[in-house]
Amino acid sequence: VEQGGVILPPKSEFRKQDLMNIEEWDSSTYDLIVMDPPWSNKHVKRVKMTGAGYMMMDNDDLEKMPVTKLLNDDGLLFVWCTNKVKHRAAVTAWFTSWGLSMVGTWYWVKVTKHGEMVTQFTQDKQPYEVVIIGQKLGP
Repeated sequence: VEQGGVILPPKSEFRKQDLMNIEEWDSSTYDLIVMDPPWSNKHVKRVKMTGAGYMMMDNDDLEKMPVTKLLNDDGLLFVWCTNKVKHRAAVTAWFTSWGLSMVGTWYWVKVTKHGEMVTQFTQDKQPYEVVIIGQKLGP
């Protein structure tokens, strides 16, 4: 199925929603939600000063999302997360708050078109991002 230039499996849909209007969303629930939060980030703040970039959200505001209402029983939530300790800790706290159990972590190693890591492992930068996976416990 193609939707807005995105190829999706049957019985799925792509939704790019503004969290500020969450109360206006329909009452649909989902087996899988992929969440790519607008993490607070120094680089984005600098870019935003130029008029580009995106609106960031505070971790406490993100936790207020009604994830429990959006996920079906046994549904999965995939959260893209930066490598900042405070953001990883926030996801863990959200899962607890939302009644989700952490079931896994995937690592996406970023490489150039030549197969080399985009950066070396250092204290400041990592050549990977993570997806933290939570599952809603049944009724």
